[in-house]
Amino acid sequence: MAITALIVGVILVIVIMCMMNLFVTAAYMGMPRSAIVALLPMIALFNLLKSGINAVITFVLYKRVSRFLHEDTIQRKKN
Repeated sequence: MAITALIVGVILVIVIMCMMNLFVTAAYMGMPRSAIVALLPMIALFNLLKSGINAVITFVLYKRVSRFLHEDTIQRKKN
């Protein structure tokens, strides 16, 4: 379940950031949309690498950190 959520998150980041770059970069940098469309493969690759690395780090660290995050909930259930 966690791996599926991470993969869906990575895909959503790529799609949303590509769409946002079409609008924000055009407005902010004054670039024509045709130039941004030409850059979309690089933008998608960058976002794949960035969110993929974040997903791997999250997958590796979450189990270790979740004990501390859920410690309060566990103590409440005992009482």
